Amino acid sequence: GAGFLTIIKAMIKVLFCIDDRLDPNAPPHALTDPSIICWTDEHLRMVAIALLSMALFFPSASLTTLFRYDDEDDRSIVCHLGGCVLGGEDIRWIHMWRRAEYMVKGVWVFSAYKFSSYSNYKQVNPGIIFLLTGSALITWLNFFMHPCNLSYFGRWKFLIHSCNTWTTVTCLMVISSKSRDLTYHNGILVSGWVFIIGSQLIYEGWKFKTD
Repeated sequence: GAGFLTIIKAMIKVLFCIDDRLDPNAPPHALTDPSIICWTDEHLRMVAIALLSMALFFPSASLTTLFRYDDEDDRSIVCHLGGCVLGGEDIRWIHMWRRAEYMVKGVWVFSAYKFSSYSNYKQVNPGIIFLLTGSALITWLNFFMHPCNLSYFGRWKFLIHSCNTWTTVTCLMVISSKSRDLTYHNGILVSGWVFIIGSQLIYEGWKFKTD
């Protein structure tokens, strides 16, 4: 979630350096602190702490949902007069989903910082490829694995990742287009969001009437 991204961004950001824009002849400095010269003893200490923190945080964050029922567990969907209640089968593989999602988001953050200084706007920024691939992968996993035992929330999580995928697609469209009209490209972006969200609302209305 947002908390994971915030923490992992703070850790990964320490690993990267950036050139001094005011003085091209100056040595690169840490992305987190312009006063720290890259790969000096002070920066190396920060990198060591960040790597150690990631080694501890990432497994613990992705293992918080590490549980599953036995293969012979028959608690899947129990139906009674009041309706159906989801049992154990629907959350059996949630830890695998969580691990895959966090790994993809980790690659997102790393690639974003890695290619943040990419200044050629007429060619595809490699970071966009990582974002698009990761977004599409998470969207597909969400659709295929159904990690949330509440189908309503699962569908809206799928909606969010679909919008994220569309956003990265529009980035590629901007690069391939000769037009640099911001209003035009924002119109395409927002139109896609409206279509995705509208489709979801129509589907939810249909589900509400038929269930």
